[in-house]
Amino acid sequence: MRTLKKDKYVAAAILTAIIFTLGLLMGIVINEYKIKYMEQLAKEQEVEFSSLQFQYLYLDSLEDYERCPAVSKTLENNLITLAPVLEEIQRYEREGDLNDAAYITLKRKYILANLRYWLLAQVSKESCKNEIVTIFYFYSPECENCHNQGITLTHLKQIFDDRLLIFPIDSTFDKEPMISILNAKYDVQEFPTLVIEENIHPGFMSKDEILKQICQLYTTPQPECEWII
Repeated sequence: MRTLKKDKYVAAAILTAIIFTLGLLMGIVINEYKIKYMEQLAKEQEVEFSSLQFQYLYLDSLEDYERCPAVSKTLENNLITLAPVLEEIQRYEREGDLNDAAYITLKRKYILANLRYWLLAQVSKESCKNEIVTIFYFYSPECENCHNQGITLTHLKQIFDDRLLIFPIDSTFDKEPMISILNAKYDVQEFPTLVIEENIHPGFMSKDEILKQICQLYTTPQPECEWII
């Protein structure tokens, strides 16, 4: 009986060791795959962001009559380029280590590409007289109202499409110096904070409150604003 019990303990110990070893090996394989995936993604995004930077430089060299059609097309392409990057960043924030170098680099590049996009939108408005309203959306991941603010802004974006451009800014991401510059410029002390065409609005804003602000900024009548007094 003692031998039988001893054999059971030995078998259990061996089985436990095998399971632990398999789990450890699987963790190593998954981690290596994840690292390789992030490295590949970083390389792909490096090319995309370099392309965006060159686009801005090239557009700046054009005459106004040449620039406007090119700017409109570039704005459209940038939306397509930046959307998957944001999705990857959000996925990483849900599942990954926020101190990971690959994540930090990817988020910094996304922020800078978004700011270049914002500058391009200013060119589009000034040189091409395009009807665009821009919103900086300053948020914090710990902010309770920021999730609902994001939903509201997404809904308005769907309504106005390319006439409304929204730039989300994680004010707590201190790995990118531009964040602290923007926080200081707009005196961001409360989350969420919306900056609608340089007009600062601290605290949560409802759909109707945002509509009242943006509708008065369009120079031509907008169907979505007809009911606004």
